[in-house]
Amino acid sequence: MSRIMFNQYNDAPASKIIEKAYFFEVGKFKKMEDFKESDKYDSYIYVKKNNLYYVYIGITSSNYEKVQNYFDSLGYKTSVKEINVSSNFLSRLKEYDIRLKDTENSLDIKRIISDILKTYEEMSHIED
Repeated sequence: MSRIMFNQYNDAPASKIIEKAYFFEVGKFKKMEDFKESDKYDSYIYVKKNNLYYVYIGITSSNYEKVQNYFDSLGYKTSVKEINVSSNFLSRLKEYDIRLKDTENSLDIKRIISDILKTYEEMSHIED
């Protein structure tokens, strides 16, 4: 019995292990053309799901309050969603979160959030 369980565990690719991260959503739209505020945000990503485009401006695994406070200071209204991500992305996200935790400079926070979004976008194309 233990051999069967061990073999099943060993066969699971590491990149497919799923964990959660916090995504800061600014809206969902039927068409991306409906996202008229796109020039308002420094960076964003969108995910198409169930014929809707979900637009996110930030992702974190452990700096929820810092990111939320940053967006609040800019006047952005967000809702936070817990979304499953691969362990490969999560390990990169945790590296960014360490940098994010260690800074209070809003320009650095802006850059780190942008880097996180770019990394998510790049890695989501690789893992599809």
